[in-house]
Parts: sequence; structure tokens; C-alpha cells
Amino acid sequence: MIVLITVGPVIAWAVPYINEIQANDILKNTEMQFNEIFDKIQDITKDESGGKKILSFTADKGYLILDKQIWDRTIIMYSSLNNLNFTVRNLDKIGNQFVFVRINGDEYPGRASVNQFLNNGEIKILDAKVTKLLDNTWEIELLKDKQTIEGTVDVVLYDNNDLIIGNVWIFDSNPLIYSLPSSKGNPQFLLEKNAIIYSEAGTIQIKRGLSLGTSENNIAIRIVQISTSQSFTAGSSNLNIKLKLNSQYGLAIREKNYVYNLRLQLWGENSEFWLNYLSDKYNFNIENDHPNTLIYENSLNNPVCLNLFQALVEINTN
Repeated sequence: MIVLITVGPVIAWAVPYINEIQANDILKNTEMQFNEIFDKIQDITKDESGGKKILSFTADKGYLILDKQIWDRTIIMYSSLNNLNFTVRNLDKIGNQFVFVRINGDEYPGRASVNQFLNNGEIKILDAKVTKLLDNTWEIELLKDKQTIEGTVDVVLYDNNDLIIGNVWIFDSNPLIYSLPSSKGNPQFLLEKNAIIYSEAGTIQIKRGLSLGTSENNIAIRIVQISTSQSFTAGSSNLNIKLKLNSQYGLAIREKNYVYNLRLQLWGENSEFWLNYLSDKYNFNIENDHPNTLIYENSLNNPVCLNLFQALVEINTN
């Protein structure tokens, strides 16, 4: 009886401690494998040639998830004119229209060219119309049924003289997620926005990545999107899955020019973290009057040279 009384509390204390050690080992192993995936993605997107990589992902417990319904969106918008300052609305979800909002200036979009970049690098031009709604607001809407603004899209804005006045870039991505839901704090590793982030108990930290460089008159942004042809969730116990990485056109230069009034708009589950991170680490300010939007201070009515690069990597299991 004495033995039972003594051993019982020891076992009750030891089990969660052992589970915590096991979880830490799994998470360390997961971080190493996410770093390997990250390195492979950089390898096949380092230039315009693209490439393919195959690697295995293993874990004693947990789930590896890549779901088309879980997405984040990065919008990059800028003016070609120093006297035009604008933002956009209604791009927080996938749809067939959005609203151009002029903050100041006299210019406005007379027409819009909507260019959708396909996974194979080809460009599909989507017909669109521009309609004035109220003072300083215009709607850009796709004309054909079932067409949506999603994936990789460049909306080129023209005035009534057919001169370019600005661009709105939309970059959609599906984050690769590892989750260990049975552990304390529901820890997760995520590969999104060309970075590895770790989330636990509502706290997020960057482990690696984020390709953004700034100087007084220059800014370089490297967008790497992840997509999949078929959503997958693998795991629970003894997770062992083969991942096939494919980038058909590698890294493409999407913009290399002087621009004004550069804004970023970020949507997705971790958008609040990214907004705060970019405003803390770089010369961006959060705009309280415009949801989920950052303004690059150096570009306000001043030209900055924007170097915008984009790559797309498909991750599949078959």
C-alpha cells in the first residue's frame, strides 16, 4: 500500500514531463525539416530556370497540412505619379471586383488591364470595366462569369489618355503547416511569405526568412508563393510523406522602376503579426484609416526604386 501511494504521484508527474520532452524533440526535428524545405525552395527559385526537388517529411506525431482553403494574400500597390495617392478595398477575399480609393490627387482609372499569371508562366488577360461609384471611389470588375481575381494578378491602371497611373499586384499563397495539437499551446510551424514562423499559445516568432531589403531610395521585395494541385492533410502518428516541389519558371522580375506612395495590404490568419512586424522592423507605418494596410514612408510623394520579384512553387504529394 505504501508503494502504491508513493509510485502513483511519481507516475502522474513523470508522464506529462516525458510527453513534453518528446514534443520538444519532435519540434526540433520539424524545424530542421522546414529549414530543408526552405532551402530547396530557394534553390529552385534562385533564377529564371526553375526546377524540381523531392524530399521526405517524417514525424512521430502531428499533422502536415497544405490546404487550398487556407490562404494568405499580399497586395502591393503603387502610383506612377507623385500626385496620386490611392489604396484599395474589397480584396480581403477572393472575388471578381475591388474598389480603387483615391486618397488625394486628380488622376483616376479610366480603364484597367487585369493580367493573371498562370502556374506555367503564361499570362491570361481578364476583361474588366471601371465604374465610378462615389467621389474618389471607382470599382474595377471582371466582365466574364466565374472569373475571379486570385493567384498572381497584376492590375495596371490607366487614365483616360491611356497612360499608366499605377499598379495593384495580388499574390495569393497557401501556407505549409505542421501542427502538433496534442501538445501544450498547440505549437505550429508555418512556411508562409517566404519565411518560417513558429506559433505557440498565440505567440508568433520568425525563425527564418522574409526577403525584403530597404534603403533610403530603394526597396526590394521577393515574393515566393506556395500552391498545391490537391489539398492534403497527413499524419497523426508516424507521419512519413514525400513532398514534390516544382517551380516552372523560377524567379521573375515583376517590377523594376521608380514608384510613389507604395502600400502593402496583408490578409490571412497571421496578418496582424505581419503588419506589426513590418512596421517595427522596416520603414512602414500602419494606416489606421485603411484596414490591414501599410504605407512605405520613404515613398510618400517621393520616388523609390521598387525591385519586385516573384516565384511560385507547387508542393504536391503525388
